[in-house]
Amino acid sequence: MNEATPILEAADVKKNYGRGGSSFAALKGVSFSVEVGESVGFIGLSGCGKSTLLRILAGLEAPSSGEVRFHGASINYSSKPALREYHKRVQMVFQSPISTFSPYMTIETYLMEGVRCFYGDGAVKDGEAERLLAQVGLDASFLPRLPHQLSGGQLQRVVIARALSLQPEIILLDEPTSALDILTQRAILELLAKLGREYGMSFVFVGHDSAVVRLLTRRVFIMRQGLFIEELQSETMKRDAKEEYTRQFFP
Repeated sequence: MNEATPILEAADVKKNYGRGGSSFAALKGVSFSVEVGESVGFIGLSGCGKSTLLRILAGLEAPSSGEVRFHGASINYSSKPALREYHKRVQMVFQSPISTFSPYMTIETYLMEGVRCFYGDGAVKDGEAERLLAQVGLDASFLPRLPHQLSGGQLQRVVIARALSLQPEIILLDEPTSALDILTQRAILELLAKLGREYGMSFVFVGHDSAVVRLLTRRVFIMRQGLFIEELQSETMKRDAKEEYTRQFFP
């Protein structure tokens, strides 16, 4: 693999829903790239297309036109085997952690579900679930618990641990801290930044709070009505923002 090749690229990606007079363009042609080990963010108001773009990057929806490339190779959305291989290397963390849990599944079973799904029961190693929890700051006492016995912040840590179980190269995050209090938000984002440094992972982070997005990312794309209107460096985005639309995201 050529290390100069971006880990993830979108080239003029468009997404339309509906047909004829009732059609709606959620994405009108967006392009960007993520380097190996880099974290980027998308900021925009609800309905701007950022979550649609993330679902396309995750392989959960196909674009209407345009191309998404992983390590330079185009994603084949019509091939289940190809998407299965892609999902081993690209994981997604959703906004509401509880929605990803079965209420009757223990935390230990949930943590190992991805490994079993992709590699079979024989791939589950003794002590692996405990090790994963330790990576996200939780101890083994959580393994036999059910989801309703954990707080929102604890559940989101478990979701991150499950994503890590497959040793992905990139994690896509759809407003993963929006339902959490400020202190828990910061703890989760600092945890992600630490894991990214330790494992050289890349992140794509969707949000609407510039202060939250800045904690994890290096570059930020501002989205409005299905398009990127600005690309900014996270550290200086408040100073460098040119669009009035962008300035509303800064307190």
